[in-house]
Amino acid sequence: MRWAIVKGYISVAQAARKLNVSVQTVYRMCREGVLGGTCMRRLNNKKWMIDPKTIELLVEESKFQSDIQRRRQQSLF
Repeated sequence: MRWAIVKGYISVAQAARKLNVSVQTVYRMCREGVLGGTCMRRLNNKKWMIDPKTIELLVEESKFQSDIQRRRQQSLF
């Protein structure tokens, strides 16, 4: 049996490539609620499908934090 594709969602591997992190990191981010998605279950297997909008938000947030960190470092010198 094959997994159904959830329309508008991407796989964990695709999310990992977009975020430039490991697949394991994406799984952890899903479990911790950092990334939004849905966990599909079939018998003893489960598969995460990631909402790409949460990736965009995470990237924007990390850019914002990076700007703050840069300002803090500049004010130290």
